[in-house]
Amino acid sequence: GEKEGYEPISLEITRGAVFGHFNLIDKPGAFELYLGIQGGVCVSNVSQYNAPAGLDDIQTVNLLAGGEMGVNFYLARWFKLSVIGGGYYAGDIEYAAKEASYWGESQYIMEKVPLNPFYLGVSLTLTLWAF
Repeated sequence: GEKEGYEPISLEITRGAVFGHFNLIDKPGAFELYLGIQGGVCVSNVSQYNAPAGLDDIQTVNLLAGGEMGVNFYLARWFKLSVIGGGYYAGDIEYAAKEASYWGESQYIMEKVPLNPFYLGVSLTLTLWAF
């Protein structure tokens, strides 16, 4: 049928962010509630080996802005349990989408995918030199 096609692409995203961490509640050795702010640059590179020259390797550089909120629980002297949630916005990733008819020549059009993930995480940290 018309406008059907398949072509593998390779996507690489490099995120360089500076992170500011501000404690809202700080009880040393017991509990922390913090707010984090991220700012930086996000570089995305899309490679398609079958695309025509100029569309086979597309690089996009965008500014990155985001935030994070987290809670740290200190368990005894040696362990810290952290729960975090956050997200960031880093513009769009561009790639050349292939539109191939059953007959005729394939065409490529530029498509954009927004890069704005949300994440949640939990970690348990062991401190070998607890004070």
